[in-house]
Amino acid sequence: MKNETLKRKPEQPVFDAKQQEMLQQVAEDFPSKLNHFKKAYGGSLRSAINAKCLECVWGETKAIRECKATACPLYALRPYQEARSNSEKTNAQCAEVEASNEQAPNV
Repeated sequence: MKNETLKRKPEQPVFDAKQQEMLQQVAEDFPSKLNHFKKAYGGSLRSAINAKCLECVWGETKAIRECKATACPLYALRPYQEARSNSEKTNAQCAEVEASNEQAPNV
């Protein structure tokens, strides 16, 4: 007798009442971003960061790119940033090191 594997449909995530309310609001306000919120509630860390940033700026991806909230713990991880070239990264890192060396007292 062959072992037959039963194929089941993937289970739909179960959202609590507050999550359902938020998903409904997102569906009304910015439906193209709904998937980020569903994935975030499903446990995706990247989607959770994306969703939080989208929530903060009312769904405007351009506003995330232009975000000035450098004190935000998600600032360095925010989505929709323009990618820097390696030379720009190196130049920025060198400038940071030089600035910190200027501030450090000589021993």
